Amino acid sequence: MEAPGAPEVLGNLSLMIWTLIVIVKVKYVFVLLRADNRSEGGILSLYTLVRLAAGRRSIPVLLLALAGAALFAGDAAITPTVSVLSAVEGMELVLPPMASAVLPVTLGFRLVKARVQKMAVAVPSFLRMMQKSSAHVIPGTAFFLTGDPDTVPSALMHNLKRNRVLHEQAVLLTVETFRVPFATVDERASVEFLHGPFVRLILRFGFMETPNVSRAMVHARRAGLRFDVMASAFFLGWRRAVATGSGLELLMDRMYVSLSRLAADPTDFYNLPCERVVELGERVAI
Repeated sequence: MEAPGAPEVLGNLSLMIWTLIVIVKVKYVFVLLRADNRSEGGILSLYTLVRLAAGRRSIPVLLLALAGAALFAGDAAITPTVSVLSAVEGMELVLPPMASAVLPVTLGFRLVKARVQKMAVAVPSFLRMMQKSSAHVIPGTAFFLTGDPDTVPSALMHNLKRNRVLHEQAVLLTVETFRVPFATVDERASVEFLHGPFVRLILRFGFMETPNVSRAMVHARRAGLRFDVMASAFFLGWRRAVATGSGLELLMDRMYVSLSRLAADPTDFYNLPCERVVELGERVAI
């Protein structure tokens, strides 16, 4: 594939310029600016005009106005973020050595990931060690969520180390997202029975789907997994990053720690039954 030349670049610039002219001048100047409420504009002013024209209050119109205001606020929050992420991707192409230093989130995530990978235990090694385990076996099924199906979940390691107990069936659960909108029924769940009480379960969703683990358990049963819902629990392992640097590095670490607290709650994100979720955490120095 040939590199783009001057005609391609000028064509893209012309397209962007005319798009801005058409949207800003034609749409906003000649259309939207005419819809004002005594020289006041905006979505709420449009709502007022519609309500006055209708002669009464309308709940659907009010909901539309609130939705429009929410979209405006969301756009104001997302646009700068997308711009920064695009700049980071461009930096990776122009100055690869500087890419990791542009965004503290990027740095913190890589540091935490490196520390976690250093402490991770591979599943085959873990299964060999568990053949001589003296942990007390209790009834029921425990689902341990992990992002890597080949690595032992941290919640399982903490449960064995601190509580010295092991469920009669321990499921290593991984949720994967496809690069297609939807996963087929046959792709939804796969079950692999490992040594002893350990089972590997992988649930797959398309990027347009909500990863509802509770509903996907129906497909896990069809794939051969047997468990009693009333005797099951979901174990989550969370990691809290701790800033340990100095100077500018400490500032960037603290920024990452603050941003990491805004991460979505796995229980809500994966639609887990909250009354059956057990969380075990650890602190990771970055």
